[in-house]
Amino acid sequence: MSDGRDLADLIEETSVLRKAVAEELLSIDGLLRSLAASHEPGVRFAISHALACKRQWLFELWAALQELDEGIFSGCGECDCGRL
Repeated sequence: MSDGRDLADLIEETSVLRKAVAEELLSIDGLLRSLAASHEPGVRFAISHALACKRQWLFELWAALQELDEGIFSGCGECDCGRL
């Protein structure tokens, strides 16, 4: 943990990110259901745009989570199971 954060802080931060990822997945699921139910082109376009934005946000959340996880597990002999 070269940036000075302690392990407890990193674990708390990953917990927040995991919760955000889960919430985004549920949100995307709801939008997909709305897309499937709609037959209005304007509504479908708006939902499709929202889905594209959500997917990008989910990608960024996941990348941040992976970075923090690497900080937690790097240098941990007990966790020597390769890249997590």
